[in-house]
Amino acid sequence: MYQHVVADPSVAKTADGYVMVSTGDDVPRAFSTDGVTWTWGPPALDWLPYWVSDGGSSVWAAEIARIGGQWVLYYSAQAGDISRGRCIGVATSPTADGEFTPVSETPLVCNNVVNQYAEDDVTTDAASGTPGNTTFGVIDPSVFTDVSGNHWLLFKTQGSPSSIRILPLTADGLHLVPGTDSVQLVSAQGTIENPVVRHVGTYYYLFDSVGNYGTCGYKTVWRRATSLLGLSAAQQHPLLTQANTGLCGPGGADVIPVPSSGMRMYFAAWTCGGTPKPCAAMGSAAVSPGRALYAGNLAFSTKGPRITSYVTAPIAPTGCTGSAGTPSGSPTASPTGSPSDSPSGSSPCPSTTGPGTPSSTPSP
Repeated sequence: MYQHVVADPSVAKTADGYVMVSTGDDVPRAFSTDGVTWTWGPPALDWLPYWVSDGGSSVWAAEIARIGGQWVLYYSAQAGDISRGRCIGVATSPTADGEFTPVSETPLVCNNVVNQYAEDDVTTDAASGTPGNTTFGVIDPSVFTDVSGNHWLLFKTQGSPSSIRILPLTADGLHLVPGTDSVQLVSAQGTIENPVVRHVGTYYYLFDSVGNYGTCGYKTVWRRATSLLGLSAAQQHPLLTQANTGLCGPGGADVIPVPSSGMRMYFAAWTCGGTPKPCAAMGSAAVSPGRALYAGNLAFSTKGPRITSYVTAPIAPTGCTGSAGTPSGSPTASPTGSPSDSPSGSSPCPSTTGPGTPSSTPSP
């Protein structure tokens, strides 16, 4: 099994620092005062509703955000009624470091195989059923608030082809707007996932990950449009690849505003040998691979977004054992810095289940 420290990070600014959640049992959670040095805390989810079939093991790609006067956690968990299928649930807490309690015993979004459990969404666009295949589930929830204060939920449909879809949410972010179905933004014959939308200047930017997450070819891409739904016709451009970063499979990104730094992108990439050294390749060539947390500062121009600098060590959370990766100011095949290869402490370590632990031929 591939062990990981961080997979699919979601980061948010708090009153006194930052909070991050990632894939794993009951949603692993870490805290930071500066967005650079992280320490694991207790998992975010207090309990899971009855539709979750595995008891909370391997909750995928959660999203944490402050909406109104409370903190909201969107998460994807295995539903008992679909083979390989997942639904998206939502939970709340008064504080970012508190226990998140599910809002309902029913999911927020499911495909229509289990619509008797869901609110109201149908994930297909056409009679063919693809992309947005109804035999699979929905994962990778991501919330976006537009300039008018409206909240939108983005998510990925599982399987291949795959798609990124969007739904309007109520003002509290906890329910779908009545009478609405999801709209497809983009699709791919292979895998497209981890959507994040941000509004900068006159453009809406969509960042997502493309490819097989268990390979070094996994990458982060972007597209932009002057309207939110206009993203469906926008051209895709590469942002983070192995070729331009020296990192193995840079993906699963989140983008947040950071004081004095503008926008910052947090993402994961594979390291090998129980060290911060990026893997040169995956599969049988990878030695003790694990996913590490990286961060880079983003600038936006007429040509689009680019990473202007990388956050220096330490970046991977401490407080558990496992491989920990630390990028240098400019990632290379041998990043420098002060990583914590064998962190000490008694805080919980994230699980090694789910998409953070692919087999030699993973199927996200």
